[in-house]
Amino acid sequence: MDNILDFIYGMELYELIASSLMFGFSITLLGAWLALSHVERKLDRANQKRFADEYGIPYWVRATDEQIGITNR
Repeated sequence: MDNILDFIYGMELYELIASSLMFGFSITLLGAWLALSHVERKLDRANQKRFADEYGIPYWVRATDEQIGITNR
């Protein structure tokens, strides 16, 4: 811990400002990435509920019996 404090106290003012700005920018980017991934996951789940059957197959992929020539005679 003393080594870290000695390193920080030994830095110039511009080095402290630059490192704090880079830390804040990095945290902002990390937060934005986490929020975006959360929203995308939520949208994917909502789309699957809306456009897919209980097996997760989209409705437009599954063919009807008439389309593939199966008839119940």
